[in-house]
Amino acid sequence: MSDRQEGDDAHPRKRRKASVEGESHEDTPAAENTAHTILTAPMDIRSVQNSEDNLSMHILKSFSSRSELWGECGKLMESTDWSKTSLGPRATWPPVYERGLNVVLSNRFPTIYYLGPEFVFLYNDGYIPLLGSRHPTCFGKTLKEVFPEIFEDIHQALTRSLSDANSSIWSSDELMVLRKDGEMMETYWTYSYSPLKDDVDKKVIAIVCPLADTTSSVISSRQLNTLKDITAHAAESNTTREACSVVMRAIGLNTYDFPFAMIYTVDKERSKLTLVDSCGVDPLVDSFYVPEIPMPDDRGGPRGSFDYRFPVQQALYSSVVLVSTTGKSMVFDLSQYPLGPCGMWRIPPKKAYIMAITTPGQELPVPVIIMGLNQYRPLNEEYRTFLNLVSSQIATLLANTKAREEERQCVEALAELDRVKTAFFSNISHEFRTPLTLMLGPLEDFFTTEQGLTQNQKEQLTLVYRNALRLLKLVNTLLDFSRIEAGRVQASYEPVDLVKLTTELCEIMRAPCERAGLQLEAKCENIPDIFVDTDMWEKIVLNLLSNAFKYTFEGKIVVGLQLAEDGKNVTFSVEDTGIGIPKADQPHIFQRFYRVHNSQGRTHEGTGIGLALVSELIKLHGGVIKIPLGCDHLPKEQVNHQKKDSTLEKRTSYTKNAAWWLPTVETGTDLAPRDSMEEVPMSNGEIKYKILLVDDNADMREYIYHLICDQYTVKMAGDGQQALEIMKGSYRPDLILSDVMMPKLDGLGLLKAIRMNPNLALIPLIFLSARAGEEFKIEGLNMGAADYLIKPFTEPTLTSIPAIELRARIASHLRISQARLQSNRAEQELRERAEKANMAKDHFLAVLSHEMRTPLAPALLLAEELKNDATLSKKTRDEVSMIHRNIQLEVQLIDDLLDVTKVTKGKMVLHPKIIEVNELIQQTLQILTYDINKKELNIVTHLEAPHHTVNADPARLQQIFWNIIKNAIKFTPNKGSITISSSNIEDNRIIVRVTDSGIGISQEGLAKIFTPFEQGGRDITQQFGGLGLGLSISRALAVLHHGELSADSAGLGKGATFSLTIPFVEDVSVRSSEDTSSKVNDARPAPRNILLVEDNETTMMVLRRLLTKKFGHNLRVAYSFTEAVAVAKNYKFDMLISDIGLPDRSGYDLITELHRMCSHQFKSIALTGYGMEEDVQRSLSQGFDLHLTKPVQTVDLGNAIDELARAGDS
Repeated sequence: MSDRQEGDDAHPRKRRKASVEGESHEDTPAAENTAHTILTAPMDIRSVQNSEDNLSMHILKSFSSRSELWGECGKLMESTDWSKTSLGPRATWPPVYERGLNVVLSNRFPTIYYLGPEFVFLYNDGYIPLLGSRHPTCFGKTLKEVFPEIFEDIHQALTRSLSDANSSIWSSDELMVLRKDGEMMETYWTYSYSPLKDDVDKKVIAIVCPLADTTSSVISSRQLNTLKDITAHAAESNTTREACSVVMRAIGLNTYDFPFAMIYTVDKERSKLTLVDSCGVDPLVDSFYVPEIPMPDDRGGPRGSFDYRFPVQQALYSSVVLVSTTGKSMVFDLSQYPLGPCGMWRIPPKKAYIMAITTPGQELPVPVIIMGLNQYRPLNEEYRTFLNLVSSQIATLLANTKAREEERQCVEALAELDRVKTAFFSNISHEFRTPLTLMLGPLEDFFTTEQGLTQNQKEQLTLVYRNALRLLKLVNTLLDFSRIEAGRVQASYEPVDLVKLTTELCEIMRAPCERAGLQLEAKCENIPDIFVDTDMWEKIVLNLLSNAFKYTFEGKIVVGLQLAEDGKNVTFSVEDTGIGIPKADQPHIFQRFYRVHNSQGRTHEGTGIGLALVSELIKLHGGVIKIPLGCDHLPKEQVNHQKKDSTLEKRTSYTKNAAWWLPTVETGTDLAPRDSMEEVPMSNGEIKYKILLVDDNADMREYIYHLICDQYTVKMAGDGQQALEIMKGSYRPDLILSDVMMPKLDGLGLLKAIRMNPNLALIPLIFLSARAGEEFKIEGLNMGAADYLIKPFTEPTLTSIPAIELRARIASHLRISQARLQSNRAEQELRERAEKANMAKDHFLAVLSHEMRTPLAPALLLAEELKNDATLSKKTRDEVSMIHRNIQLEVQLIDDLLDVTKVTKGKMVLHPKIIEVNELIQQTLQILTYDINKKELNIVTHLEAPHHTVNADPARLQQIFWNIIKNAIKFTPNKGSITISSSNIEDNRIIVRVTDSGIGISQEGLAKIFTPFEQGGRDITQQFGGLGLGLSISRALAVLHHGELSADSAGLGKGATFSLTIPFVEDVSVRSSEDTSSKVNDARPAPRNILLVEDNETTMMVLRRLLTKKFGHNLRVAYSFTEAVAVAKNYKFDMLISDIGLPDRSGYDLITELHRMCSHQFKSIALTGYGMEEDVQRSLSQGFDLHLTKPVQTVDLGNAIDELARAGDS
């Protein structure tokens, strides 16, 4: 049977052995089949008793060794001297003992086997994990010796089973407090007792007890119920006190985990913590009860006096205050205070948890809850997680309750604000009417007499008159609404021919509808006179008609007036074929100030109270957009039974306002020719700049157009959406003038859309808005507007001052925009070329690195192994060492290429620690010993710096030393000399100098010595080789260490000196602690079960041999994602080592899938040829614990595995 096949059905002990690669197992087929039969057959004890003795003994003797079938406990059976027990030698045992023993020990399910009146305690391998440290010493002992703490609890049930052969006891989730690892622990068990009778006297002499540990499920269910209870009644709490009571009721139901609890809140003055509620605490008896805890004053002492009745109260005071003021929870030791509430247990808790109830952004001090802890459960990660969940639930409940309290207060404040606002609107509306009257009277006189006005003057005064009427209509609407809300409206109801009145109102709106190309139909039935207020009815009809006209662009508007089906009411309707109303907005459409966002209309003007006014006026008539017949539903004192003729004088503001929404105005002025898109040359030969003017108010567009049309080519749009449509094609304005508040898409939305479009992003936009206020101006400028002008621009008169200011602003921003545009174009072109070249280089280097590292990986590992192989001849080892050095050289060249990329992109990351420079120099010289000896160089060291400890990245600092010393070796002739010195200089710095007697550097070469790929000429490159990157990288690394690397030479043939200067650290205590900790971890961890995933067969072969033979780990291998997933299903591994580039899917996909499917924890290493910084970061972000780049040194791989193993063990 193969390892994989055996893993599904074999004994647990065998399955653990099968995980070691290469170990085979030969099981006797007969034994395997017999065991399978015994394990899968139902455990019918009576059938076992009734079987023939000689047959059972024959079966038992057929096994060459029963211990092999029975596992570890079978071996204990064989090795125990039973003659020294109350059971006597096994040869004297009743046959039923052996039959039951065979059933129990062959079974995988945890089972106890009690023998004899003293209940000798036997068990199978399945029960071993549940015994803990009691195994194996308890095997064959009596029950009283094994479990003295629960002997009395279970002895009675066992005795009853012995006395009654027909009884079978079953218990589910029974609590047993057992001693585990020296501590009494709360445990729960589900078990049954099945008695076995002697074949002779038919008395019960043994009991089989299969059982299951249900502790985790019972405790988890109990904790889940507590969390549910906290949230179940959350909606019932409207105050903080009620919320605390909800918490205490929920916690009080779980007295196993919380023998007692008390919750404290902070008062408004933050001077004390007050006990709001508690559970399990008796105020008269328990010493833990503290009703009030004063907070410390500015000097750290308590505010006022505090009477401590018990010592525990004084200790609690300081701990609770500390938790509340810091927001950090803590465990409080209660072991020295034996008196207190016990909850479900017999003795008080030994620990309490003082927990801060915090929410994000909450100020200190915070509320605190004190909870007694279950003394029969360890305060481990699971218990702490549950406590944190409880804390989170409580914090959420209190925060939501506080939010509801604040919301209730806010509603009350808003109601008061609403009342004040209504009074303000009423007063301000009256104040507006006075200047409006003084404006409209003289204007009407001008139009009546015409007093010799020019055409241009008439147009200007007409513009003023139209907008004054518009303002008057808004003021009247606002005044009406404020009167209704204040309850001061006085309606006068009279019988009215509603059909006639409604038809007349429709005729008034017919002219603007026809000009807009709309049909207006009035479908009014003959109905009796209706009691209405004529003025109110006119406002109802005209408001609804103007609203329909505003949002209908084609089709028709139908007005209906007919009797309702009940014959007691009149239904009035206005239907249109316009844009409609979204479902989400329909419930709010009659609310005051509510406006449908981004709705398409003829204008964005309006206050949002027109439809709200209609609704209120209908309510005054006792209807809901329908009016009952008669007058019984109306106030009698406001009913006038005499008819009066209606007047149309007040209706003109509605019809004129509707006419102004149309594309052209009544003066006949045509704006179409003004939006020419062609560039028109000026008289001086310059091109006129193009300006896009965006405003939903036709009069405002007319006014601004006249101000700027002589200098610029102006194109106009009615809203932001239309402006974007205009710019979709080839049209690109040089500047945009835009209103802020517009229909469909407002000015801020237009600005955002422009800035997000790379083709439009550089166009300057100037806001022209009536929204005054510094906050509006700041908002517009922060979003990217070039300028923000308030209407009217400088003076509220039609003089040349607005033209001067507006033209000056436009000209200034156009000049700036054109200069910026030209600069950005040139910069963009350069940036695009540079980015393309850089991306191509990075991609090339990444691919090159991976392709070069992959074949180097197995070669480096093999060379490392062979050069230390004592069975090879010295000559062969020397040749292998030469191969090894050249492979390292190739690796160094690849690393240099990647380091250059990291440095240029600013992605070089250091991992500094406290290290000694002199030691690092000596280590570097040791690494370069072969190169030094090969050229017979004389190395002189003067490492005399008294302060030689630095905070640096050891690998990178050694890289600097390696480069400059290797450089000196390369350019120094045979038998030359190299001097290395260290000393301290000012500003707490250490300087390391490397001086050689080599070929020297010219002054021209010194200027370029640190330039990437610079080697001083082709001749030097051909003679000495290399890429010319080492010194460039070293200088960049020196800068990252806040240091400097410099070069000096007296000239060619006169040697050179390279000097590294970096800051030193005077305090070396950190290093000492690190050294101590590292020595503690010198011991190598136990071998791991490793899953190795690699698609390269050569690399797989080398790694496989290295991990098993050299490091002694257990190994399973896979060559692809699919194989790895299949192996992981039957192999519990401690560590994953995986390549990233796999044939079917990536290593990133594999680590994600294994974390998802594996229930156990494991460590992971990404071992890949991709070594860019982004590759490392991606591996770590995807879930790998470590990223190693191929080719990896044997020692580095071994250290990495050991490091992760130690982390896993801890």
